Amino acid sequence: RLGRRQALAVAWAGSMAGLWPVLEAAMARHGTEEDVMEDLCLVVRSAIKAMGSQFGGYLGPFATAVVNCFLQRPLSCLLYVATTIVSSFGRDETLAPSLCDMLAALAARALAVLSAPGALVERPDVANEFFELLSR
Repeated sequence: RLGRRQALAVAWAGSMAGLWPVLEAAMARHGTEEDVMEDLCLVVRSAIKAMGSQFGGYLGPFATAVVNCFLQRPLSCLLYVATTIVSSFGRDETLAPSLCDMLAALAARALAVLSAPGALVERPDVANEFFELLSR
């Protein structure tokens, strides 16, 4: 008999195969819409937390989608989910190059946004999530 966490991970893993194409299409279509992306990032964050290493098969495509969306519109929820990715997978040395690429792309865009006059006052959410990501 599976424990509660294991059962949740199995349920998420079984659902993710069908859910991933929908999430990927939603990110492509609504990647600049803050309310949609916040909800989507919460779903994916829950999946990462529940699935653990089983999310690894979706990590590359999801990280690419996060970067692409953030380049179009720098939303703090994308940095938040990137922080979850780093927290969950950052110790895996085989993923280090991919995670570093993701971080470099996010950092370049975030620094461009935050270096504008008044940006820290106008975009405190991006500043906060960016520094949280860096602390991981």
